[in-house]
Amino acid sequence: MKKIEVTDFLSYKTLSNLTYSPSGAWAAFILTSPDAQDNSYHQELWLYKSESFRQLAHCTVKSFIWDSDDTVLYPSEPKREEEKFTGSFTAYYRQHIHQSEPEWAFTLPVRVSDIKKIGSGLYFITANCDAHYPDYHSMSSQERELIEQEKKEQMDYEVMDELPFWANGSGFINKLRKRPFLYREADQALIPLSDPLFEMAAAAVSDQYILFAGESYDRKPLKRAQIYRYNIQTESCEKIYGGTDYFVQNMAAVGRQFVLVASTFQRYGVEENYCFYKVDPESGAITLLADADIYINNSLGCDCRYGQTRSIKGTDQYLYFITTQRKTAQLYRLSLDGQITPVITQEGSVDDFDLYGDTILLTGLYQMLPQELYRYSLKGNSLEQLSTFQASALADAYIAKPQPILFWNHNVEMDGWVLLPINYDPSHTYPAVLSIHGGPRTIYGPTFYHEMQMLASAGFFVLFCNPEGSSGCGNVFGDLRGKYGTIDYEDLMAFTDVVLEKYPQIDKKRMCVIGGSYGGFMVNWIIGHTDRFAAAISQRSISNWVSFCGYSDIGPWFGLDQQAATPYDGVERMWEHSPLKYANQAVTPTLFIHSDEDYRCNMPEGIQMYTALMNHGVPCRFCYFRGENHDLSRSGKPLHRIRRLQEILNWLIKYTE
Repeated sequence: MKKIEVTDFLSYKTLSNLTYSPSGAWAAFILTSPDAQDNSYHQELWLYKSESFRQLAHCTVKSFIWDSDDTVLYPSEPKREEEKFTGSFTAYYRQHIHQSEPEWAFTLPVRVSDIKKIGSGLYFITANCDAHYPDYHSMSSQERELIEQEKKEQMDYEVMDELPFWANGSGFINKLRKRPFLYREADQALIPLSDPLFEMAAAAVSDQYILFAGESYDRKPLKRAQIYRYNIQTESCEKIYGGTDYFVQNMAAVGRQFVLVASTFQRYGVEENYCFYKVDPESGAITLLADADIYINNSLGCDCRYGQTRSIKGTDQYLYFITTQRKTAQLYRLSLDGQITPVITQEGSVDDFDLYGDTILLTGLYQMLPQELYRYSLKGNSLEQLSTFQASALADAYIAKPQPILFWNHNVEMDGWVLLPINYDPSHTYPAVLSIHGGPRTIYGPTFYHEMQMLASAGFFVLFCNPEGSSGCGNVFGDLRGKYGTIDYEDLMAFTDVVLEKYPQIDKKRMCVIGGSYGGFMVNWIIGHTDRFAAAISQRSISNWVSFCGYSDIGPWFGLDQQAATPYDGVERMWEHSPLKYANQAVTPTLFIHSDEDYRCNMPEGIQMYTALMNHGVPCRFCYFRGENHDLSRSGKPLHRIRRLQEILNWLIKYTE
């Protein structure tokens, strides 16, 4: 039985953008493969029909839509000189499913982030636009050339006059907006549906209307959406809801009705579970449809995903949606009378889905495998694996099966797991790693996680759990406001104690701890509060809530909300919950990993902690990656991901040999 090595993730495939054709005869998806030689990802468009798979487009395809029952539409680099366009643009191609080469369809003078087909030759577009140049889309090529020259001359500096001014994964976003447009192919008309400062949050399409939600701002957003209606027949657009009550996460059409996934954040702050609301497209009236206290989306952590996925979809009768339930990501459905019904509840993770009639196609994590394509029958309630993309990568490999550990703390039952090291012998002792998830509203589950499997193959016990603050167990369980480093720390230590009692084969002197994002915060906290760990690894972390709220892309609202304080009226409370305050007590050798374009948990957060440990004589190391952001471990450049995993493994081995 072979070990799972650091580089084995290069052999895994990931699936995304799963979409049925209009008739349900075909399905298409994007198959992604890491490539160490190019230090990038290859994304290919594939088709599925009647148990068979084949690649369709022989070029990089990052997204697509079905333009007809036998044609897909996707953006790609221009293939001929005459199709090139000046400045910011997106070139679209049509590919017939029975032809080998695509045909150029049209080129839009904007950077498109999403496209929906409304009718024949009619599309609803979301584009990333610079509000400094509100008419860029309607300018001549000569005018755009002048603007591009102006941008080039200014590329060595940034000017900020609003919050947020940067965003993780997007860089500087000052005055950049997701703006809605209508595109009419017949006369190549690109029609803006909002003012230049409008930021769109969500949109949905029925046969009559387009509803889209968002807000206009020129300094700082309220994070509260207004709702607009575009009448497809009359070609008129008007605001139907002008209030400021709702943060809108998503929207879908269910028949001719519209459903919002939204929250007021009045009870549990910005991490509150979203509710379902019904929007009357005629009057704009918003009524509560269901408040089920469930997490609407997939928050199950994994380092074997890549690409865009669907979390909700409306049909004529129901809204289907992915929900996190304690330790799994499942598929539920909502009816327009507010009833919620579980659909796919098998242990594992629904990562992406689409449905036609009584059949659901989904990509997911099941049976301790990376993503595969599955089929679920609503009539037979059966889940069937269709693809075997991972078979060769994991043939004869040691895949540690998560051993469940239920434990109690604070009168609450929680989930945890243990991976046994390769060639486990109960008469021997082994080192161990406690892994802490991010979020805090992420979860772990009994699903495939490359990093953890690599550590088990390297001879470590791997411990992981879902302490208070995790999603999937309701608002009360997930509410950490003003409590970071208290009940969650106690949960993690209680879990560790339970595991050590159950597995005396773990050498207590060779216990390590690792975590990223919120997990990095917890590692920073842990090393200042206990010396029980032989080594620690803190990644993309938070160490100082006072500084975090000033420069993180989410700091001005997330940091203040989660600490229930501000630097102006509660700096003592923020400092009390900051790991940096306790860094002078740390003795644990610690590796810090950060990325220079991480605008979520910015690099200075790790540097502050590293400097404190260095000044107090604690063995430490700082590894930062250029050109990477908060998602290094999941979607960073393949060679960077390899280096990160090797840094982790080397540090753990150094202090547990």
